[in-house]
Amino acid sequence: KPAVQEKEIKAAVPDPQISTSVQSIRVSVEQLDIIVNLVGELVINKMQLETITKASPNADLADRLTATHRLLSELQMEVMNVRLIPMSTICDHFPRMIRDLAKGEGKQVNLEISGAEIGLDRVILDEIKDPLVHILRNCVDHGIELPTIRQQKGKNPVGLIKIQARKERGLVAIEVTDDGNGMDVERIKAKAIKMGFITSEQALRLNDQEAVMLITAPGLSTAEKVTEISGRGVGMDIVKKKVEHFGGSFMIETRPSFGSTFTIKLPVSMTILKGLMVKVCHQVYAIPVANVLKIVYGNRE
Repeated sequence: KPAVQEKEIKAAVPDPQISTSVQSIRVSVEQLDIIVNLVGELVINKMQLETITKASPNADLADRLTATHRLLSELQMEVMNVRLIPMSTICDHFPRMIRDLAKGEGKQVNLEISGAEIGLDRVILDEIKDPLVHILRNCVDHGIELPTIRQQKGKNPVGLIKIQARKERGLVAIEVTDDGNGMDVERIKAKAIKMGFITSEQALRLNDQEAVMLITAPGLSTAEKVTEISGRGVGMDIVKKKVEHFGGSFMIETRPSFGSTFTIKLPVSMTILKGLMVKVCHQVYAIPVANVLKIVYGNRE
């Protein structure tokens, strides 16, 4: 009888090697959105209290508001970080895509990715995948040359595409660079003139940077033939529209025979944006801090 009781007691005590603490939980996106909205309401209420305090100064209340401001700022940052998803979520699929595309084109291409640990808002991350795919497909098809041609130019027969992500003044900058042939600026101008986007006189006034951005015009393609990858006149215009839809910017730089760089700049999050309050003729405006390049103080006279 006692032996049986001892066995029952041992069975009731959990094995410390088996017992583990839960380090993470699943939270629905809807619940996160509710929390973000509540934090936003708290910030608005805090600003209203600050306005009341200015009208009726109170040292103790001002101190409490200062502490509240600090805590709310930390709470905002933590809530935003919870919504962020690392770029590796989408970048992990790119190496195989590049290998398959290069194989189909008879090319050899390596892909290097850095900064994939940087987080982006889930909404932005979902929408930015297609633009990045368009850019990478263009790098393989238009940029990287065939191995024999690269050898003739004194290049490594294996082409290189780099994806680099970094944080920059409240934004995330994503650069896609290839060491291919670059873009023919004059050819882009000629195609834009032929399609009626610009006149010959306007083409003469464009510098190389402005001319290469013509490739983002709807329907403009410099591909000689239509393939499954390019030549259909879609791609760069879609990239530009999607990036600008999220308040970002898209730039292209190219060097003939050395390659091209495509730069996308996006806000980290679309939920909470810091703004600069500006008063003009008794009207108050809010300008996103990420879009402010310089503040110049002038005379009111």
